[in-house]
Amino acid sequence: MSYNETISYLENLSVTLRNVKLRPTPVLLPWDGVPMPTMMGKQMRDDIDKERYSVEAVQRVAQICALFSAEHSSLSLREIASLTSIPVRTAAKIVSTLEARGLLSSSGKSGEWSLGPNWLKIADYKRNRTNIREAATSILYSLREQLNETFIFGVRDGDRRIIADCLVSTQPIRRVSRAGDEIALHVGSSGRTILAGLSDADVSAYLSRAKLINYGYDTMTDPKRIWADIKSARRDGYLTAQAEITKESFSSSAPIRSYRGEVVAALTITFPLSRLTDDLRNTSIRLVQEGAQRISRRLGYAPASNPTA
Repeated sequence: MSYNETISYLENLSVTLRNVKLRPTPVLLPWDGVPMPTMMGKQMRDDIDKERYSVEAVQRVAQICALFSAEHSSLSLREIASLTSIPVRTAAKIVSTLEARGLLSSSGKSGEWSLGPNWLKIADYKRNRTNIREAATSILYSLREQLNETFIFGVRDGDRRIIADCLVSTQPIRRVSRAGDEIALHVGSSGRTILAGLSDADVSAYLSRAKLINYGYDTMTDPKRIWADIKSARRDGYLTAQAEITKESFSSSAPIRSYRGEVVAALTITFPLSRLTDDLRNTSIRLVQEGAQRISRRLGYAPASNPTA
């Protein structure tokens, strides 16, 4: 082929290529469901299929593990498949893999499964690295943003209630407390809320050894009044108090529970009695209850009546 023939051939080929219309293949991406035109080969399609399968597999594992609770401690393979809408054969493969990893175990009942021993290791790892103060701090800030009053996070240390963390109101007239302040358990709504989490025998033992003296303006020193408050805290899930240490103070407290359900701390809101209204009282009670529940969940607590709470 001569030089001129070669040039003519290349020019014709260039025109031909410019006239070719490439048709992009619409692909449904697994992470957002939005069709996107893309030029993709078989390898890319295979990669996306694998990613889609991997995500679905993880979702199915999570679905199966989330089925088990205090009410459903063991389940048959057919129950697992039915509750998750996963095909029985697929569910059987997942259950077998989870058993091999110690995440599911044969419950001893014919054809039924329960959570395996490795969940205990995972739970212990999480519990050992969950600091009770860290679990509360961000929630204290959130609560103070909703209501600009002083919020206190108190924990038990023997027969004393110690303030582990405190966010003081920014209002000119406010209740001021400091981290590290401590007082006897029977004093104030915070201490008696923690006291209410003890058994009757432990409460009686505390009242027999504690010095029930007046720490301020109108501290409870009568065991009958203290017992009445303890019963109220257990029944209602919160406790209020006023003018116990200082004449012009009001507080609402709610219990914080560990993963075992034990009362390990109390969340309290306090403000000057001069600001007290029915609306503020009700709001303060609601906020400390909601906040205490949120902190409890961070510590691993899940009420038996609502395992997903």
